Amino acid sequence: MRCLYLAFLLLLVVVPAAAQEWPIRTVAVNGIEMAYRDVGTGEPLMLLHGFGSCAEEAWGPFIDALAPHYRLIVPDLRGHGHSTNPAGVFTHRQSAADVMALLDTLGLERVRA
Repeated sequence: MRCLYLAFLLLLVVVPAAAQEWPIRTVAVNGIEMAYRDVGTGEPLMLLHGFGSCAEEAWGPFIDALAPHYRLIVPDLRGHGHSTNPAGVFTHRQSAADVMALLDTLGLERVRA
């Protein structure tokens, strides 16, 4: 765990902000339009942002470094970033259901996270 933490700190220092804009895709899941990025090649790796943040803000600086090694699935959770939330209600349980629906839509049974 300590090594992983140090690796992320190193990335913060060495990796500049994302060098390019990655395309934002959307998919209808559970009554919302969920925005996500699907970039890179290799084993699927899902990067989830914290609550009150968004995918671009949380993971933008790391996408260029990780994309050559992983297929990155980087969603904006319900009501965050470019994803909608028409009901205006947010729960962690619903957020998890949205992520699972995104994975189903993408045909992914298993990802690293």
